[in-house]
Amino acid sequence: MTLEPLEREVATISPKPTARSSSGRILMLSTALGWGGGAEEQVMLLSLGLRARGWNVKIVSLLPLYPLSTELESSDIPVCSLHMKRGVPDPRAMLRLRKELRSFQPDVVHCHMPQANLLARAVRPFCPFPVLISTLHNLTMERINGSSGRFLEVAHGWTDRYSDLTTVICTPAVRSYVERGAVPADKIAVLYNGVNSAKFQPDLVARNRLREELNLHNQFVWLAIGRFEKAKAYPNMIRAFAKVVAGTTEKPLLLICGRGSLENAIRKQVRESGLEKYVKFVGVRPDISDVMNAADGFVMSSYLEGLPMVLLQASSIGMPIVATDVGGNAEIVINGVNGYTVPPGDDEALARGITRVMQLPAAERALMAERGRQLIRRNFEIERILDRWETIYQNNLANKWRR
Repeated sequence: MTLEPLEREVATISPKPTARSSSGRILMLSTALGWGGGAEEQVMLLSLGLRARGWNVKIVSLLPLYPLSTELESSDIPVCSLHMKRGVPDPRAMLRLRKELRSFQPDVVHCHMPQANLLARAVRPFCPFPVLISTLHNLTMERINGSSGRFLEVAHGWTDRYSDLTTVICTPAVRSYVERGAVPADKIAVLYNGVNSAKFQPDLVARNRLREELNLHNQFVWLAIGRFEKAKAYPNMIRAFAKVVAGTTEKPLLLICGRGSLENAIRKQVRESGLEKYVKFVGVRPDISDVMNAADGFVMSSYLEGLPMVLLQASSIGMPIVATDVGGNAEIVINGVNGYTVPPGDDEALARGITRVMQLPAAERALMAERGRQLIRRNFEIERILDRWETIYQNNLANKWRR
């Protein structure tokens, strides 16, 4: 099957003015909010950006809310939950969502993640609204704990008629979802995640402060960020890092930010590998941009990704990256330009990539950092991404008005 073009270009159409708002009303429906995932972070970033551009925005989460970002809490964007429990179907959520829709009367409902997509599609026939956009934030619907997402893919295929457009966050996801029957080829488009490069930028003051706080001294510091779950493949990272430590006189340090069900198992692996001096667990940090500034390189060992926010942020700050070549990672990490990509599950290749970056002259690493920042500004800056989202919303609304 040939899928061309992989990324749709959308023509700019001026939106039809509404009596309620200069830009319109948009309801962001997310499976979760505040739990720490990249998709949730993107929902908050888009919502804040759209509100600043004149959209009337409301966010609804299927699951209970966890602590939100300071920027979102201090904004005037209303946020609420449908009070569903993870992994437990709840028909009452349809009634709660219908109530929110009737109260808010959105022009656009933009859903994020499979469960939110399916709930909005189930409600739409009983509570019509002009436009429904569905966004998938991973390469497949396999869950982060490794369980199959095949039912979700089939359900997306069955309910596609109720969605106006499905977007994915990386080019390889187009082929993945079309071939799995989750989305027809003529109703899918690529739209990258965006990053705020003004927030994620080099900061020498933050670097010095965090390195002193974390007692990092003059070591070469690698940083990994992500939940301790199967898809992140932390055991591979620890095995690779053990090879790096054993093979170099320059003993690096690995900082790991995150939490999850496999954390105790990973801590045990670190102890049994004799890496207690070289691996530091720092939990979930609210100051991720500062922590990134304190590090010298970023490493990712996942076997399943979409377009990871942490890679965008690390590249925006200017960190050489070593990451597995999965999902959209290779659209952020250009091999030999701003880092290196390696096959997933290959401890030796990951160790070689880490060692290779450490052995580069400082000037070459600085050049990698600058190339990474240029890549972000060119392709992933949040203002560019917001431009494209507004065009998609306005085009779909214009099509509805023409009909």
